[in-house]
Amino acid sequence: MPCAGVRFTGDYAELTKFFTLPNHRGRGVGSRLLREIERVCGARAIGTIRLDTRAELKVACALYERFGFERVDAFNDEPYSDRWYAKALDQRVR
Repeated sequence: MPCAGVRFTGDYAELTKFFTLPNHRGRGVGSRLLREIERVCGARAIGTIRLDTRAELKVACALYERFGFERVDAFNDEPYSDRWYAKALDQRVR
């Protein structure tokens, strides 16, 4: 079972929640969910997706990096985050 939360603000979207239950991991569910989030953002003409997370969540960080998210400077003061990512979406793909 996957779950995602996205906050749409101006020309960017912020991924606020993203996880799959342990018994659904390793099946490509997270990848499919992330692709769908990108599709929805593209349909809404969102230019960038950003998120914050923790380095200890190695599998999640690897997924984001595999999808082209790049580490950026902190954009909030979330106390439990120590890693921030952003990805510019290709505006030609909808």
